[in-house]
Amino acid sequence: MILSYRIGSYVLLLFISFATGFLCGQRLDHKSTLQSAVVSYQKREKINGDVSKLSDIDLCIALGGLSDKCAFIVQRLDEATKSKLSGKNGQK
Repeated sequence: MILSYRIGSYVLLLFISFATGFLCGQRLDHKSTLQSAVVSYQKREKINGDVSKLSDIDLCIALGGLSDKCAFIVQRLDEATKSKLSGKNGQK
């Protein structure tokens, strides 16, 4: 009878050890997932900041969407538009 109690207590101890290890492993996994999500978010925010600083023409060139000839024409149009806008501001 004492032997069955002893075996039962060993089985219970083994089960508790397994459950504790399993739950700790899950916690560590969730923590590492959350840390990688935070790092990804910070990188995305930096990229968004860099992209928002680019003008439309610079963004197109960075994405490889314009040839050099088209980029030159669009850049001249962009400069002409800016000079017209600054002229209007000065005539108030």
